Amino acid sequence: MLAELNRAHPGLEIWLELMNRRVDLLAEGFDIDVRMGEVVGVH
Repeated sequence: MLAELNRAHPGLEIWLELMNRRVDLLAEGFDIDVRMGEVVGVH
């Protein structure tokens, strides 16, 4: 999926960071979030 995105938008800078912790997207400067796995703690 990221390779296709890069081909379609060659000027886009793509970083992939894999984490096993909760992330504060705004505080840590992330623009997009893709999550996989079980959703925990959502009511």
